[in-house]
Amino acid sequence: MQANCTGGAHTTITGTVFDPAGKVPLYNAVVYIPSRDLDPIAEGVSCGKCDGNASGGPVAAALTDSSGNFTLTDTPVGENIPLVIQIGKWRRLTKIPKVTACAETAITDREITRLPRNQSEGHLPQMAVTTGHSDAVECYCAR
Repeated sequence: MQANCTGGAHTTITGTVFDPAGKVPLYNAVVYIPSRDLDPIAEGVSCGKCDGNASGGPVAAALTDSSGNFTLTDTPVGENIPLVIQIGKWRRLTKIPKVTACAETAITDREITRLPRNQSEGHLPQMAVTTGHSDAVECYCAR
């Protein structure tokens, strides 16, 4: 449920997105609050940039800045508000314990705003690294 704030106030959520270890801030991550269940992320080879689709009908969304910071505006209020953090096929769904109406909720717990460490915490892409001297195999994209 979203609050009707008066006097120009907004319900906002702020924080910083981190790598899976919770140490390095990440820029250009998509952060959003879904309104429904998330769609599965397609497995397999792809040649896209790290611009995953924001599924789940986001009601508030933002991209992190160069320092990994984000601000979500006019967010739902209440307890256990879902929060999605995604970069490409890396995606994690967590919960914000409490969001207060018409105020700023600052998330300082890195355990809430980091990417998944393993598959039990979220979606991890299957990756492979290739090297070659004569053939540019690493530049090959199969569709």
